[in-house]
Amino acid sequence: MAVDEFMDILITDGERLVPFRLSFEPNSRSELSQSWLDHNALPVEFSVEDQQRIAVGELVVKVIYLESESGHTGTITSYQTERGVHPVAAAKQKGTVLGAIRLTCKPISEDTVAK
Repeated sequence: MAVDEFMDILITDGERLVPFRLSFEPNSRSELSQSWLDHNALPVEFSVEDQQRIAVGELVVKVIYLESESGHTGTITSYQTERGVHPVAAAKQKGTVLGAIRLTCKPISEDTVAK
């Protein structure tokens, strides 16, 4: 089940305010990931580069996974994978996918910026 909501974050690219739209999709097919998510907070960080890419209209996908070897969490971001490699597929090679976060710009009107 996906959670879809607007984040209350506005950044500026120097000329305008840019609101983000966040969508999180947990990996509900895996008992391990469901159990982990039931008892832990999902560790997510949004970098300046993430924000800059979103501000220019790029879709940023962050996939959080549980490493098979260490049991620690890791993150793969869409712009860090090789061209043509989906970040979910890359994360599956490293461990169990906990969930995917998709970040995009929310279209805004001039009235929204003025408020």
